[in-house]
Amino acid sequence: MRQQQNWIRKRDWKFLSREQSATDVLVGKVSKPHGIKGQLKIYPYSGSSESFQSYSRVMLTSPDGQSHGWFDVTTCRSQGKFAVIAIQGIDNRTKAEAVAGFDVWVDRNLLPPLTDDEYYWQDLIGKDVVTVAGMRLGKVSTLVATGAHDVLVVSEKDREYMIPAIEQFVLEVNEDDVLVVNPPEGLLEINL
Repeated sequence: MRQQQNWIRKRDWKFLSREQSATDVLVGKVSKPHGIKGQLKIYPYSGSSESFQSYSRVMLTSPDGQSHGWFDVTTCRSQGKFAVIAIQGIDNRTKAEAVAGFDVWVDRNLLPPLTDDEYYWQDLIGKDVVTVAGMRLGKVSTLVATGAHDVLVVSEKDREYMIPAIEQFVLEVNEDDVLVVNPPEGLLEINL
């Protein structure tokens, strides 16, 4: 399974509010205000600040999951690993400070198409996971970006497995829509 530059990275899955739909995808988090004119510094979960340049509208949700609506993006530029955007309705530093820590969502239609062996993180959440030997491990509960590589967190009752999301260990999503993994030797035993 190849890693896609625009895989969605998210530590905690949040339920969609009424204004959100299944086609909305979490793409980043407002880090802090930038300047005095209401610009927002965004941490992109894809790892690529350039990806924000293709987004014409974003939705902001507060940490408690409440949607604060859709906003037209008026300007966007990269600043290192961050994107700096201006959106309609937020035109001063005070308003920008009020949305620091908010999640940033886009409509899935604005994202680049994926090939057959690529998946957005959001699409993996909830999938059943089995080993190549057929042992059921549980469901993908979340994914974690560690810097070195991404990690699948697979949960089942009182057990949790953390499997590196690299091609060597995550083999495929099979015809039954089940994630097939070949975890490193000893990984399952340390989680017993």
